[in-house]
Amino acid sequence: MNKISLFSVAADSLFAAICSFLLFFTAVRYYTSDPTLSVICGAGAFFAFGTLAFLYLKRKRGKRILSVGDAKLKQKLCVHLATIPKAEAADLLLPLYDEGYIDGDGNISTPDCIFVPIFKCNALSSDDIACELRKKHSKRTEILCSCASAECMKLADTFGIKVHEADEIFKKLKSINALPEQFPFAESKKVSALKKLSGAFRRSASPKLFWCGLCLLTFSFFTFFPLYYIISGGCILVLSAACLIFGKRNNG
Repeated sequence: MNKISLFSVAADSLFAAICSFLLFFTAVRYYTSDPTLSVICGAGAFFAFGTLAFLYLKRKRGKRILSVGDAKLKQKLCVHLATIPKAEAADLLLPLYDEGYIDGDGNISTPDCIFVPIFKCNALSSDDIACELRKKHSKRTEILCSCASAECMKLADTFGIKVHEADEIFKKLKSINALPEQFPFAESKKVSALKKLSGAFRRSASPKLFWCGLCLLTFSFFTFFPLYYIISGGCILVLSAACLIFGKRNNG
């Protein structure tokens, strides 16, 4: 799963579960006036809809979820490969290819294929593919990169060039324990706890949370057990404010 953590999927699923609990609890209590039955139905809805939401979001956002630690390591690997000479990058990736060797151009050559490392801080463009096409390699060509633009992937597919991106490369290196022990050019400063916490929230969620909290507070004037709605509505309003103040924008 690219750039999406397990916590993000779990948080969204939990929100859906809480909403379903509130809906079923309120409806059953209103029609039956039985608080025990209301809690049982609400809890059932909580676990059922929470599980369904988790499975759906996990499938939608990616086939595999990288842990936070793996995501950071992958980012460091990309920066490291982009800041070292091409031949050194090829040497780092050489253990992935049996019978491979580094040719005079700094590429990894195998009996039937040439793997060209093109690591940049920005996404690979169509011009990079065109440059390789002009070289006219004698063997089948495949590109190793951090990431590639949609136009780049389309052009590469047109000419039968396979592009391997960072996710695939990182997983292969990790599976054979070939990741570098240190990333001298990729070490980043320590992220503060407040910044980590802000990453769990998005500003775009603030309006939705606000109206949800406002509705719950409004319900406290007309439904049974008003304290429940006051507390839950107040908590959601506080969360709405936290998203607005500390949350990140959707574009990063």
